[in-house]
Amino acid sequence: MGWVLAVCAGIALAMFPLYSLASNPTNIAININGTVTANAHCSFGSDDPIVVDFGDVYVSDLAAGGYRKEVPYTLTCKGEQKPDGRLVEMRFVGTRASFDDTALATNVRGLGIKIMLDGTTLSPGSWIAIDPNRPPKIEALVMKGANVTFYNGQKFTASITLTVDYV
Repeated sequence: MGWVLAVCAGIALAMFPLYSLASNPTNIAININGTVTANAHCSFGSDDPIVVDFGDVYVSDLAAGGYRKEVPYTLTCKGEQKPDGRLVEMRFVGTRASFDDTALATNVRGLGIKIMLDGTTLSPGSWIAIDPNRPPKIEALVMKGANVTFYNGQKFTASITLTVDYV
């Protein structure tokens, strides 16, 4: 009878792993996703063109530098910055005024626009390092060339492209 008990115990132990395999486990799917950003990137607050409207400009006030307006823009930079600590660079590209290499041409001969970054003139096409966490104040300054005449009601426009990039 002892051997019958031993056989019954052996059969019970042999069935134990089968019992655990027959259990009904609960499963849940796990979705993992993300985006790898290898380089930092910057974006402006909008894809719409930035408009700076000077309204009426009096020729007598141009010589005094009285027409300066802030360029409204926002800049957001995200991602991994370069390990050597290089900052973001900014530049403006546009047609230079014929009477001043540091000014942008307008559609009116002898009238130009200087771009100022934190009060310093930025020549068209020149790169300048900026801190992306504290973007510079950008201003547009209307200026005139020497010996030019304007007529009342003359409208002016200028187009430039602002580029921001990690180098």
